[in-house]
Amino acid sequence: MKKLVLCALVLLGMASLCKGDTIMIDNYESYANTLALRAAYPSTANVTLTLSTTEYHSGGKSMFYEYDNGKDPWFAKAEHQVAFTPEQADWTGTTELSIWYKCTVKQEPLQLVLVDAWGINVFVGLIGTPAEGDWTQAVIDLTGPDKNGKYLTAAELQRIGRVDIVFTAKNYGAGKVYFDDLARMVVPEPAAMVLLGLGSLGLLRKRK
Repeated sequence: MKKLVLCALVLLGMASLCKGDTIMIDNYESYANTLALRAAYPSTANVTLTLSTTEYHSGGKSMFYEYDNGKDPWFAKAEHQVAFTPEQADWTGTTELSIWYKCTVKQEPLQLVLVDAWGINVFVGLIGTPAEGDWTQAVIDLTGPDKNGKYLTAAELQRIGRVDIVFTAKNYGAGKVYFDDLARMVVPEPAAMVLLGLGSLGLLRKRK
């Protein structure tokens, strides 16, 4: 009976670990002003980015993103480099990418695009056209297919260099959206969890 109880406790512990950890990519709190924000998010000519201190999901700042797809290049994009070292580029175990948004003027479909260290798009996560209203979290499943039916490979997850926030051209209109708390979810690898569980059981046996 004791063995069953101990095994159950170990399995419960493993299950809690498998829930994963949220790693914040950008919560916009570190930027001193709009110029600093724009330096971290190079954008197309039809995009205007502003550091907002009046609208935010958490903390005290967010990114206000205004775009006009009626102007060249007819789509809107803001690029954010997320890796400066090989360690930062390794997203192994990442299962979700998420961002909070508050749309005040809706117009075009929103995408989060993962770009590798060589500048190649490896995953296009379609969110859809944001609805006007209060703060909403968009969550993209990185374990499934992207907009184009492509799956991320293990090798691609080890060299993520950039996240692009893109509004594609559908209506060729203008929109305004606040963004906050860009993050990714990392779940421990199953093999590591199994080893951890077996190790825990071994320690319990030694104590007997």
